[in-house]
Amino acid sequence: MTGSDFAAEFFSDEENKAFDKILRQLRSFERSVAQSFRHVEERLDSIEESVTTNKGQADI
Repeated sequence: MTGSDFAAEFFSDEENKAFDKILRQLRSFERSVAQSFRHVEERLDSIEESVTTNKGQADI
């Protein structure tokens, strides 16, 4: 998983074997958080666009 703080390349073979289960869970959690964050960003962009549009219409 590129960009992950828990990517396999950051750990030795021994660490990857010893902590495989928790590392997979952490990667999954990290991916879920990133997806949620992107969704929130999209909603904020939409809200900001609506506010800008509404301000423009109020000036008319």
